[in-house]
Amino acid sequence: MDLEEFLRSDDRLSVERRPEADALREIDAHAESALVDLRASFVESSVWVLLDCRGSLHVPEANTAAVVLRGVTHVSCELPRPGTFAWRTVGDWRVGEVDGALELFVGLLAGGEVTVRAAGAEYFVGDVPGGDEPPPDFTTASPAEVHAGMAGWSSEFRPVAASFR
Repeated sequence: MDLEEFLRSDDRLSVERRPEADALREIDAHAESALVDLRASFVESSVWVLLDCRGSLHVPEANTAAVVLRGVTHVSCELPRPGTFAWRTVGDWRVGEVDGALELFVGLLAGGEVTVRAAGAEYFVGDVPGGDEPPPDFTTASPAEVHAGMAGWSSEFRPVAASFR
């Protein structure tokens, strides 16, 4: 099953194992992971966050993670160097509460940040085939090679652990 299909299925609710580092409750649970993609749906009031865990200090059990925020009331994203491929390393990962809403803040080491406020969230870690190989060299790889070497929403996904808040 691919990642998007998994995140839309009821199967996601049956993942029983809890992650070693719970990104919905622990500060810096994704330190040194890479922010790969954000997907916002204004129709569903949701934001999906995709992370590559190859360099993560706290996610040894899997190579990919996804956070699904539901009931989104605020989303902001600021990234430097528009139009270039970059490995966006997470330096600051915080989840807390602001005015009764869950707030996710992701600060990136090379500059940039993402903030999302939502009614709740789901967190999944799992494996994408090939996700344990070294990432593509963004300075020399073609766009097709970069995309082929990174997890995406259509990547095959095997869930390992989950958390809900």
